Parts: sequence; C-alpha cells; structure tokens
Amino acid sequence: MGCTESNVKSTATEYLKKQMKDPSSFKVEKIEVLLDTVPLFLNKNLMSLSEKFSEAVDENNRYKDRDNYLWRKEKEKASQNLYESMVAFNLEYKLQKDKEQPYQYMVMISCSANNSYGSIVSSKYIIIVDKEDTDKVLGEYRIDSDFVKKIVASYFITGEKELKENEFGKIETDGMTTIEKFIFDE
Repeated sequence: MGCTESNVKSTATEYLKKQMKDPSSFKVEKIEVLLDTVPLFLNKNLMSLSEKFSEAVDENNRYKDRDNYLWRKEKEKASQNLYESMVAFNLEYKLQKDKEQPYQYMVMISCSANNSYGSIVSSKYIIIVDKEDTDKVLGEYRIDSDFVKKIVASYFITGEKELKENEFGKIETDGMTTIEKFIFDE
C-alpha cells in the first residue's frame, strides 16, 4: 500500500489545502491512512437524523423542569419530537445496517493554517478517498463539537456502544476503532 498510501495522503492534503483561506500556511501535523469499511456513523442520512435527535433532546430538556400548566403544549410537542426523531433514526439505522457498507480509504488529518485574520487555527478532519480512484475525494468531515455531538447522539440512540468517561470527563478510548479514537482523543 506504500505508493498508493502516499497518493491517498497527497489527494487528501491537497483537497484540504485548496479550502484554506491561506493555503501557503497549511501544515499537516499528523496524518494516518486507513483502508477499511466506512463506519456507519459517517452515513449522511444517519448524521442528519442524529443531529435532529440531538436538537430534540435539547428542546425536551429546555421544558423538562418547567411548570406543567404553563408549558404543557410545549412539553408535549418537545416530547413528541424527541420520540419521532428517535424512531426515524432507528428506522434509518436498521435500513443502513442491513446494507453492505463501502470499503474506502479514510484519511485522518490533524492540521493547522491561518484563518482570514492571520491567526493559526488547528483542525481535525476525516477525508474519505475512493479506493478505486485515489485522486477522488468522496467525503469530508471536520471534527468539531457539533460533529462529536452527532456521533454521541447516534451512540446513545443505538445503544450498541457505551461511551465511558473517566473522573475528569475524558472519554475512554480503549477498545475503540482507530477512527473512533481519532474522534474522541481530545
């Protein structure tokens, strides 16, 4: 995989570099290539439904401790939205789980570059590169708090994996896949 891996890294870094405000400041701090099945939690439909579920949880929590008489309609609507978003996610999850998942290159990149104000900004990305055409990027995910929130919500809904935190609030990554470790390592 040596020459191919080098080409995959080049494709991913050039793809990101073109998106930067100051491409000349782009610097790769860490890069790892993995040829594996794309995790189900990176499915576009599931990510969208996971986001809706997360928003429904927030809305439900907003009304949870409020007076039942004054906020009855809002509480009922929030509860209904939460239920519907969970059902929609579970239906899509079962549908996607029964399908064969794609096998592609996944590039995990920690990088930095100057933003439009000239300040250095560090970011993490997962770039999916086509295993047949290593010059083609199939997907890009920026690992930020919104992304992690979607992943955590999908773990919660499916109940298949339990995220464990240590006494300081850091998620324990022992036993996780390489991509999960990359996502939760900070």
